[in-house]
Amino acid sequence: MNNRLKFKALYDGELHEVYKLSLSDNQVTIGLKRFPFIQDVIPEALLQWTGRKDVNGIDVYEGDYNKDGDCVVWCNECNGWQFGGYDVENNEVYQNCHRCDGDFDFQEGMEDFEYYGNIFLEACR
Repeated sequence: MNNRLKFKALYDGELHEVYKLSLSDNQVTIGLKRFPFIQDVIPEALLQWTGRKDVNGIDVYEGDYNKDGDCVVWCNECNGWQFGGYDVENNEVYQNCHRCDGDFDFQEGMEDFEYYGNIFLEACR
């Protein structure tokens, strides 16, 4: 099995790679650029990797969006990753799932998806 679970944690206004995840106490171990270099924290948000990369080879995580406002969301009806509509100026997802609305499927949209930002980071600004 080549797929693995990867997460990023929003902590102190930045996204950090997650090295360890403890579901029982909602803590993650993140890497830091300064001493002590790793730290256990309770994240403001935990973002899951979709298993896909954008056109530039960047890992795509929950909440990532492109310049057109197509935002990666988990759809409970489709039971999978899909795109929703994202309004950058107001920092809100205004359309939960393009596939449920009959527009396009996540796999189709990933063919030309280019990372532009993440809604969780936008909320910190």
